[in-house]
Amino acid sequence: MLPLAAVETLDEVLRAWHPPERIGTAEWARRYRHLSAEASALPGKYNIDLTPWVEGILDALDDPDTWKVVCMKAAQVAWTDGVVNNFIGARIDVEPCPMIMMFPKRDSAKEYSLEKFRPMVNATPTLSDKVDVRTSRKDGNTVSFKKFPGGFLKMVGSNSPANVKSSPAPVVIVEEPDDANTNIKGQGDSIKLLEERTKTFRNRMVVFGGTPSVAGLSIIDANHANSDQRRFFVPCHECGESHVMDWDQVSWDQDPAARHEIYGAHRPETARYACPHCGAIWDDATKNANVRLGEWRATAEFRGIAGFQISELYSPFPNSSFTRLVERYLEAEKKFREGDDTEKIVFVNSALGKPYEYEGDAADPDVLARRAEDYPEMLVPAGGL
Repeated sequence: MLPLAAVETLDEVLRAWHPPERIGTAEWARRYRHLSAEASALPGKYNIDLTPWVEGILDALDDPDTWKVVCMKAAQVAWTDGVVNNFIGARIDVEPCPMIMMFPKRDSAKEYSLEKFRPMVNATPTLSDKVDVRTSRKDGNTVSFKKFPGGFLKMVGSNSPANVKSSPAPVVIVEEPDDANTNIKGQGDSIKLLEERTKTFRNRMVVFGGTPSVAGLSIIDANHANSDQRRFFVPCHECGESHVMDWDQVSWDQDPAARHEIYGAHRPETARYACPHCGAIWDDATKNANVRLGEWRATAEFRGIAGFQISELYSPFPNSSFTRLVERYLEAEKKFREGDDTEKIVFVNSALGKPYEYEGDAADPDVLARRAEDYPEMLVPAGGL
């Protein structure tokens, strides 16, 4: 009989010859991911079904035909914890490699490390065995640089050219691209500089995630427009027809006798959603049940870039209820009528996940095109001067 030590050594050799079956990121999250009470209101075993749109994004991150994933998103849609953390965690555990994660500022990188990454590692046994979240200059671990067998995670700010350009990596993640520094100390766009760090790798993955800013100037919107533009279609519990949830389908009652300081005659507590196909009314519980049956569908041609857009209407969390969204909308509208559009911009960007379009007096380009007259080339028509 072989001694125990020899059996253990033989077992290690066999595992090296026949490594455990590689699983996808979503399946990894189901099996191994845990949430910390330090960073989540729902600590314990991670439940991917609570935010069902996350799985489709994780599947795209596993797709060998995809080299870039872009998500133009609202707040409260589980991007950081559901997508980014699961992707990074699965990579560390199953397919380790160098990874660079860029934030608008260095302080944001430190906040993520301390408030999101460290709690995930501490709560997830398969990660805590591999990553030392303590800072140790001797071991090369700092708040923004974490080593693990087979790779590292480097967290940088977009305003530091040395950090952005220093390390090649097959995986780069850009958080909130619209807030990134577009010209770091005269050396160019930080996002493009970071993407350059992946070009020597065959199986590279570039990940963009963030809320959009102003239409025509938004980086995340421009990148999403260059993707296959997937939208999350939700079936109605009454008619079975699917659609992309839209703010125009939200309504609420008004009470002429009400005189609220902010809401006036509006009654946000009566907010509900109506199916655009059959008119069936959805309350928050019905909406959450319907969303669990939803699916991503591409609305443009796929050319290696998977794009996703999702609003807070899909979110199951209490602060994203129909009532709370209507309250935020009415608060923003009141400010807008008083001449302050900042809260309306925030609502469009962070609640609807759309770029904000300023209202102006410019003529509609389609109307102008229809009014165009024919005249010979190189001739200025009457009135042209």
